[in-house]
Amino acid sequence: MIATTVGPLPGPDGMPSAQATAGELRALVEADLRALGLDRLDLVRPRVGGTTGPGGESIAERLAALA
Repeated sequence: MIATTVGPLPGPDGMPSAQATAGELRALVEADLRALGLDRLDLVRPRVGGTTGPGGESIAERLAALA
């Protein structure tokens, strides 16, 4: 089984803090696929929270972008 975890985005200090949008989560998964040389992953664990507050999209929208 190959799995990855995506989000939240790193802040200016490099620490994960910024909530990723649906498109950013999708881009993170696609970057992992390229880095691993794969066309699919068995499991994607999205971490949709952040310390900067809500990003305006629902969790459902973010998860739909990963489907």
